Amino acid sequence: MKFNNRQLVISSLITALMAGQYSPALAATTVKTTTTKKVVQKKTVGDLLNQANQDSRGSKAQMTKTDTALPTSNMGFAAQAQNVNLESVKPPRSSEILQSAQKGNADRIQYEKILDQQINELFKLTQRFKTSPNRGELWLRLAELYVEKAGVIDSRQQDEYDAKLRAFQQGKTKHKPVLDIEESREYNKKAVQ
Repeated sequence: MKFNNRQLVISSLITALMAGQYSPALAATTVKTTTTKKVVQKKTVGDLLNQANQDSRGSKAQMTKTDTALPTSNMGFAAQAQNVNLESVKPPRSSEILQSAQKGNADRIQYEKILDQQINELFKLTQRFKTSPNRGELWLRLAELYVEKAGVIDSRQQDEYDAKLRAFQQGKTKHKPVLDIEESREYNKKAVQ
């Protein structure tokens, strides 16, 4: 017959309990001689947290608004903006935006020269790679440069027209100026072809 250690422990435990219940005198006569050693256990973080009580966390602190002294502020609020008639507000002209972006005539002339050089080089590349499978990308970039050049020319012509129109309105010239945008149209047509 095989005995399991568990069964042996359980059966011996039951007999010891039964003997203790039925013979208390016998249980009292046995003297236990045990020596206790003081074992120092290390405390875990959980034990330390459980040890902390509400008093140490400042739960008894009470404050009111009048107890705290706040510094005074020297910041003043900005004056309210005056009402503006929004019907009289006009957006800036595109020529003014382009002028401010390009910072003067010297930069504009240099930019136009660089654009011309880029157009010439890219046109040569498109002629050299007529049969290349990537020729579409070259044509697209050339079209973008043509559109950019047309915008620069249109801006320049618009500025010239505005100057002539101001002179006409002031009475300095007798002929009303006409806006000539043929050159910029040619570049736009080249971009589409």
